[in-house]
Formats: sequence, structure tokens, C-alpha cells
Amino acid sequence: MRKSSHIRIRRDTSLLTGWLFADLLLGLMVIFLVSAPGAPLPQPKTSTPTPTLTPTVTSTPTATPTQTVTPPPTSTPTVSPTPSPTATPVPILSLEQTPVSFAFRVNPDAFLDQRANEIDRVLQEIRDRLAPLNGRRAGIVLSFGNASRPDRATALSRQFNLLLHQAMPTLIDSRTITRDYIQLSNDLEKQGLIEVEVYIYTQ
Repeated sequence: MRKSSHIRIRRDTSLLTGWLFADLLLGLMVIFLVSAPGAPLPQPKTSTPTPTLTPTVTSTPTATPTQTVTPPPTSTPTVSPTPSPTATPVPILSLEQTPVSFAFRVNPDAFLDQRANEIDRVLQEIRDRLAPLNGRRAGIVLSFGNASRPDRATALSRQFNLLLHQAMPTLIDSRTITRDYIQLSNDLEKQGLIEVEVYIYTQ
């Protein structure tokens, strides 16, 4: 009986020793952990302030309505059409088919030399002979100078046509057509003879 009690005491002592040893290890671990340098505490993150966008208010100029002044309507003058003048019908002139014929005799030398006495005599004779044609107008006058040479015959008819304009300016004006023709002849009776054909406008 004594023996069993002694074994139980030993067992209790061994068990106690085991727990003490475990407690000792736990205490050493705690001391170790406490004495060991701890890891640096994490620094709190510094929050970088986010820039706040401040809306910029741009002032837009407000267009002030301008009062539009409408000019009064311009009165356009009415142009009255000018009546066109009535065209006066121009009478169609025609020549008489039969000419009025005259024959004048001149001194060839004195006439071509334009001697005053001969020129005045011929002018007066033209006025007298053509007086019945006053108030009429000639369209064509053909003068034929008679001479033995063409140049002399042409000179006679040309000089005579000039005197016709001078003697009868109304009958034979600037619009009258005059022509200088010749009649070649060696007959002495015809030397200095000027034959004239006057074509008159019909009335």
C-alpha cells in the first residue's frame, strides 16, 4: 500500500515538471518576442490632394440687338415713254426719161483762158436759156465739148459744168451729177460748140 502511493507521487511530480517546462518555454518566447526589434509600423499613406478643378466661368458677351432702321422705299420715277416721231415718208425721186437739151457756142480760146468778158457772157446766156427750169432740180447733167483734140474738148465741157453750178445754184446743186464728155470733130463750124443734156427730177 505504501508502494502505490509512492508511484503516484512520482507521476504527479513528472507531470508537473512537464507543465513547468512548457510554461518556461512559453515565457521565454514571450520575452524573446518582446525584446526583439519590431518591424517598423507601416507609415500611413500621405494622400496627395487631388487638385480640384474650379470651373472658370467665361463671360460670353451678350449681343445687344441693334435696332435696324429700314429706309423708306425710294420712289422710282416713272419714265413716260416719249412718243416716237412719226417718220415722214420721203418721196421717191425719179428722173424724167427725156432730157432738156441746150446748145451753147463759146470762143474756145477766150473761154479756156477764162477771159472775163467771155465768162460773163456765157453765164448770162446760161441764166437766160435755163430760166424756164427755175424751181426744178436737175439730177444729171451731161456736157459734150466739141474740139479737134480730146484734151481741148474735155477742158471745154469741164469748164462749162463749173459755170452751170455758178449760174444756176438751185437747179444744179452739189447733189447733181455732172459728167464731162467730148465730141471730136475737125469741122470748123463745131469748134467751141457745147451740147448739154439736163435730166430733171419729176415733180
